[in-house]
Amino acid sequence: PFSALLSLHPFSALLSPPSASTLNKSPAPNASTPAPARGLATRTGKSHSGAKKRFTLTASGRLRYKKSNRAHLMAKKSSRRVIRMGREGILNTVDGARVKRLMK
Repeated sequence: PFSALLSLHPFSALLSPPSASTLNKSPAPNASTPAPARGLATRTGKSHSGAKKRFTLTASGRLRYKKSNRAHLMAKKSSRRVIRMGREGILNTVDGARVKRLMK
């Protein structure tokens, strides 16, 4: 019979199918459980320092920011363009939601 030959094999424990008693074993009570996945659930709660410096929250909940390209090389920019860059901008709602999440 095949079972008699199987018991003589050096790896007989690995070749035989698992019994019902080994399938229903529960893990040891002191077995370590895997750590939870890192992500939004384990967030530290620190606000993004770059976002804090670049955006301000208005009273209505929108985000205001300073427009770029106003620091140097002003001679080649038209006065109309410079005036437009001097005004503060309001962030759109999709990007605003992302930045608000950073500022929490």
